[in-house]
Amino acid sequence: MFSIQHQRAVLSHLNVRAEKHGDEDHGAADLKITFTAGNGILSEFHPVLRSSMYKAPDTPADQEEIFKPDPDALTVRRFGNLIETLRLKHTITGANVVIGFGVGGASDIELETVDVDGFTAELLEGGSVNITFRVKCAPTADQIARLYEVLGGEIDITVTPPVDPQGSMFDETEN
Repeated sequence: MFSIQHQRAVLSHLNVRAEKHGDEDHGAADLKITFTAGNGILSEFHPVLRSSMYKAPDTPADQEEIFKPDPDALTVRRFGNLIETLRLKHTITGANVVIGFGVGGASDIELETVDVDGFTAELLEGGSVNITFRVKCAPTADQIARLYEVLGGEIDITVTPPVDPQGSMFDETEN
């Protein structure tokens, strides 16, 4: 299941909205997070997704003896420009998200029991991937003010999926 620890990212969008809980309106927000990572991050979604989308560079036949590429160096998009962006149907319900703010610790923005969804992966040549996702949360007014301050800027983000103490009945690869 997808998780990241202290990933440098950009808070690219902040949407503050009202959310119905019965007959009452409660404050809620959607955060759009974007970051670039190595294509190994695709394995967080499915074990073979990386090797399905990337391959090792081709070696000319006359240089095979001189140049032996690393078989794990999957840097060439397998389908070229045919597939540039993947929309991933992956949702984490009940995740904890921490956005590093200031010097850390007490100044961090901690969002508990949030939903993380809307994943896309833009496949880049050379083995990098731009990952974008949404965090659906209910921040306090103080947290909204601090999020507004870093809007469009770099943040340090940690996404921790919930712990399922009884184990899952379904294989994670089916998500």
